[in-house]
Amino acid sequence: MKTLLLATDGSPGARRATREAVRLAAETGWPLRIVSVWSVPPLELSAAPMMAGELAEVARDHAQEALDAAADEAAESGVAAITYLRQGDIPAQILELAGMLGDVLIVVGSDGRGAIGRALLGSVSTRLVHTAPCPVLVVRPADGADAEEPLAGLAGRA
Repeated sequence: MKTLLLATDGSPGARRATREAVRLAAETGWPLRIVSVWSVPPLELSAAPMMAGELAEVARDHAQEALDAAADEAAESGVAAITYLRQGDIPAQILELAGMLGDVLIVVGSDGRGAIGRALLGSVSTRLVHTAPCPVLVVRPADGADAEEPLAGLAGRA
C-alpha cells in the first residue's frame, strides 16, 4: 500500500498541499505521514552568537506549529496521521524519510515564486521533483481569484 508523505512548512502552498493530501488519504485509504523540517541558514553574525540559538528555536517552533496545524486538519477530516519533526537540509530530510517509509507519494506545495524567487530562495518542490526516486505531487498555486482551490501537478518516477 502506498503511503502519502506530506511535507509542510505552514506556507499558503503547504496549506493547499495539506488539503490535497488529506483528500487523497480519505479517498484512497492510504496512510498519511506528515513531516516538517526546520533549519537555520548559515549566519555570519560574529557579533551576536546568541542569535543563532534564538533563530534555531524560532525555526523549530514554526515547524512544529506547521506540523500541528496539518495534523489537526487531517484529524478534523477523520484522517489519522503520524507526524515527524526533523532538522537539516529540507529536501534531504524529506527524501530520507521517504526512503524509510518505502512506497510513498510525496505531496508538497509550491508558492509559484518564479525563476528569480527560486534562484534567491531555492525551491524544495523543484529539488524533490528532480531527485526523488518516487512520485512527487506538487500542489501549485491557483491562478487568479480562487487561491483556495489547488491545481495539482504530478511529477517524478513511478
